[in-house]
Amino acid sequence: MRVHVAANDRILATSGRQLFSGRDPDSLSRCGGIPRDLATEGVKNTLVTARPWKSLLEGIVGQFPTVNVWSVTEADLIATLGRYVYRSPDGGRTWRQTLELPPSSGQMGVLPSAVAVADGTVYLGEYPLDSDASPRLLASTDCGATWTTAHRFPDVRHVHSVQVDPYDDGLWLTTGDVDRACRLYRYRPQDGQLRVVGGGSQSWRAVELAITADAILWGMDCVYSDVNRVYRLPRSELGTSSPTPEVVHTLPSSVFYAAVLSVDDEWVAFSTAIETGGDSTAPDAGGGSTDDEAVVVASSSASNYSEWYELKRYRKRRCLSDSQTLGEFLPNANAYVFLHASPERGFVLNPCNTRRDDGQIVQIPPERFLTIYERYPRS
Repeated sequence: MRVHVAANDRILATSGRQLFSGRDPDSLSRCGGIPRDLATEGVKNTLVTARPWKSLLEGIVGQFPTVNVWSVTEADLIATLGRYVYRSPDGGRTWRQTLELPPSSGQMGVLPSAVAVADGTVYLGEYPLDSDASPRLLASTDCGATWTTAHRFPDVRHVHSVQVDPYDDGLWLTTGDVDRACRLYRYRPQDGQLRVVGGGSQSWRAVELAITADAILWGMDCVYSDVNRVYRLPRSELGTSSPTPEVVHTLPSSVFYAAVLSVDDEWVAFSTAIETGGDSTAPDAGGGSTDDEAVVVASSSASNYSEWYELKRYRKRRCLSDSQTLGEFLPNANAYVFLHASPERGFVLNPCNTRRDDGQIVQIPPERFLTIYERYPRS
C-alpha cells in the first residue's frame, strides 16, 4: 500500500488504482478508485497501473509506484496515474481526467513532492525525461479541473519539487539534473516572480526540501556521487547576493524525501533511495546506487542539525531481474522510503520495494523524540 496523505485526522493510501482512507492504518477502507480507460490511456499505462498485470510485472522487476494522490480540500483530490492527471470532487468516489503530461513523463507522472496548494491554487511541476522537454510549472484555481502554465523552464530537465513555505508567502522549487540545471528557486504566486536562490552544481541537486523556521535543508540527489551531502541554508543567507549553504551531514546514496516535525524543537528527517539504474546525465554515465540499503535519518534544531540519528534501514526487495542472467535484459525497480509528518502521528514512513515493511505504514510517534538520544544510534 502506498501512503499519500498522513494528516492528524486522515490517511489516504492506494493499492494499484484503488483509494483507501481512514483515521488509523489498521482501519483503512476503500473509498473509490481511478477507473480504467484503455482507449484514453493506452495499453502500456493500463499494464503498469492495473491489477493483475501490475502484480505480474512486480514479480519480475520489483514493486514500482505509479500513482500519486494529493488533497486539495477535504473533498477535492487530484491524482497522477502515469502521465495522466485526474480530479475527484467527492473524496475519491468519482474521477475525471483533466490533463495529459508530457509523453516522456516518468512512471509516476510527476514526483510526489511536485504538487503544492497555496491560497486555493494548485501548483504542479512536470517531470519529463527528455532533455529538451522544457518542463512547466502548471497552476489550477479550480481544484485541478483546468490548468494554465505559470512558468516554463527551458534550461532544466525536470521539476523535482514544488513546496509551500509555511513561514512566508512563497513557494520553493527544485530542478535538475546536469550541473547548470540543478537549482533552488523561490516563486512568488502574487506577482509570478521567480528567483534563483542557488545552483550550478550537484550540491544544489535536491528532490524534497525540509523547510524550517530558520533554515532550508536538503540532501543531494546524485546517484553517481560517492557521498551525498546534506546542506543547511540559513534564512539569514537568503537576502545575500550569494547564499552559501553549510554541510551538516553526509549519506552514501541519493536523498529523495524529507519531512519536518515540531516536538519541542524542529526535527528534520530524510530518506535515501536505492537506485538501480544509471544516470543518463552523469559525466561518465554512472551506474546505480553504491549503497544497497535505504536509510532514514533525523536531526534536531537543538543541535543545529549537527547530530544525526538513524531511524530505520531497509534492503531492497528481491526480484527476478536481480539475477545476473535476467538483469542484463530487464529493468530493476528502485527502493524508496516515502516520508510524512504530523503533530499527532510523528514521522510516518512508507517503504516501497523493500524486504521488510514493504507497503506498510510505520509510525514513529512524537514522544519518542523527547528521548531520542537514548533510543537511537547516531548516524
